[in-house]
Amino acid sequence: MQLDQSPLGMPSRDYFLKGRDDKALKSYEHYVVNVAVAMGASRDRAEREIEQMVDFEILLANVRLRLNTTSVYITCTLGRRRRKNCQHSWLWS
Repeated sequence: MQLDQSPLGMPSRDYFLKGRDDKALKSYEHYVVNVAVAMGASRDRAEREIEQMVDFEILLANVRLRLNTTSVYITCTLGRRRRKNCQHSWLWS
């Protein structure tokens, strides 16, 4: 099992860093609006709220940090986990 920062709506934060004029980001926003409409939202409301969501994701992409994974990840076998012999027991309570 791996616990990490949750991803943004696109496969990479780089899509959000390119800005609103990026073709892939526009396609993503259009797709999400269509999904919201298919689920019953009005098109006007979906466009308004998805625009705000994408703006927020752009802000997150600009502040999101990736830490050194070797110092962040805690490796523990299932056997050690069962014995609660991992150094970070708060993960297993």
